[in-house]
Amino acid sequence: MYYISQRQFFNDLENSLTFIKKNIEFDLLFCVMKGGLIIGQYLAYKLNKPLFIIECNKDLTFIKTTFNFEKNEGKPQRILVVDEILDTGKTFGIIDKELCIKCEEYNLDWKIDYWCLYNRQLPLIKRDIGYHDMGKRKHYIYYYKEIKSKQWLTFFWDKF
Repeated sequence: MYYISQRQFFNDLENSLTFIKKNIEFDLLFCVMKGGLIIGQYLAYKLNKPLFIIECNKDLTFIKTTFNFEKNEGKPQRILVVDEILDTGKTFGIIDKELCIKCEEYNLDWKIDYWCLYNRQLPLIKRDIGYHDMGKRKHYIYYYKEIKSKQWLTFFWDKF
């Protein structure tokens, strides 16, 4: 087990803010429910951006979100989806597929990128600007820190 303490998590999150401000332009944040909630709230507050939640079921075959696609509030153009860890890439993959379907359905021309605090599984992605083809569109995947461990990551909130 590879343990991420509360201190390490918040230090990494705070330190990643400079990189995000310099390198990632976005109008709206989606955070992946559960692990991405703390990150999403922190970034929304620090960067003064609207935040919406995306929830996936355990087998990653269904997602729902708090964003109203029909109203398209604020008319965002650049979207950033955040989570705590990029492990297999499946979560971002299903979210990307569903968001692309919604963009087509509601005629939205969104640029969608992805960011996570920790990257454990995709060595082809460079820290500063990773590029990954997840389907119909190419999107950037950004991350703050690579964890070179095959062990399961456990976060401080998992202890409760």
